[in-house]
Amino acid sequence: MPSSSSSDAAETRGAAAGPGRIAAVAAVAALAWLAWFTVIMAARGGDVSRFVVAGDFFVDAAQAPPGLHVLPDSDGYDGQFFHRLALAPWSTERRVHGTLLDRGPYRQQRILYPLVARALALGRPERVAAALVAANALALVALAGLGAAWGKETALRMLADAGFDNVQVRELPHDITNYYYLCRRNG
Repeated sequence: MPSSSSSDAAETRGAAAGPGRIAAVAAVAALAWLAWFTVIMAARGGDVSRFVVAGDFFVDAAQAPPGLHVLPDSDGYDGQFFHRLALAPWSTERRVHGTLLDRGPYRQQRILYPLVARALALGRPERVAAALVAANALALVALAGLGAAWGKETALRMLADAGFDNVQVRELPHDITNYYYLCRRNG
């Protein structure tokens, strides 16, 4: 596996990870997420809408989109507000699709996630819960890929900024997703 010694450390300082490594890291993240998701879905009876964690204090089950699980005697969590914003992002009404938006202007500051979910759901209310989960999965895989692309370069820059002028980047043969760094200060 490639590694750098102190004599060629300068060559690796600006070298970013190649496409193969980025794809491998993204694939590992996707598989780990899929394993987690499978276990959680089994625990939740296969109901993806349980990820929303809607509570009857803010969501009227009779007016909610079909299939949205609403917990009785519960305030729910933030997912119910992201769900509501994905259903009607520009609405100024406090209650839409059975969900009461508690602090509209505050919640609407975080509009990108609901908009991505809305796009993934193709505007269909019954698909929004699954789309919110899919948006999270896509973000996780994208962040893993970005970490692989810029992680080594960023780590080397931070180590140099901290005064380490002798840095060796190493890899373990069985670990395709991680580097480790041997650092020394000269003088």
